[in-house]
Amino acid sequence: MPRYSLNAIKMKRIIFISLFILSGQLLNAQANDSAGVIKLIEAFRVSLGNGDAKTFSNLFAEDADFTNVVDSSIHGRENIYKHHINVFANRSPTRTIHVPSYTMRFLKPDIAAAEIRWDNIHTMGADGKTLPDRDGVWICVMTKENGKWYFKVVRNVFLHDGTPGHELKDSR
Repeated sequence: MPRYSLNAIKMKRIIFISLFILSGQLLNAQANDSAGVIKLIEAFRVSLGNGDAKTFSNLFAEDADFTNVVDSSIHGRENIYKHHINVFANRSPTRTIHVPSYTMRFLKPDIAAAEIRWDNIHTMGADGKTLPDRDGVWICVMTKENGKWYFKVVRNVFLHDGTPGHELKDSR
C-alpha cells in the first residue's frame, strides 16, 4: 500500500477543492451565458414584432451572414439593416410574429447554436383578406463578443410557406 506524505495529501485536497470550485464557476458561467442567449432571442422576437430594422440589425455581429427564406444571402450588419428596411416597410401592419419555441446548445463558452421557431398567423393583406399562415425556423450560430451576444450566422427557413394543403399545426 503506497504511503503519502502529509504534503502530498494536502496538495491532493487543494487540487480537489480547486477543481470543485472551478467546476461550479464554469456551470455558473454557462448559466449566465444561457441568460445572455435567451435575452438575444427575446430581442429578436421584439424587434420582429416592432418592425424596426435598426434594432433588428443591431442583434447581428458586424461581420454576420444572413440568408433569408428565398435563399438571398447578405453579409455584414449594415447590409442586413439596409435589406430589412424594405422588408419591414412592405409588410402588413396586422402581421403578428410569435416565437413559440427554441433550442440552444453551447459549442464553446462564447459560441452557441440555436433553432428558433417562428410563426406568422392571421395577417391581413393590403386588400383586407387574410393571408396564409406561415411558419419557419431560424437556424443560427451566436457569438459572444465584448461581453454581448450577437447572431453571427443565420439561415431562415420556411417550414410552411402558406401553400394550400400544408396547413400549420398549432404548436402552442
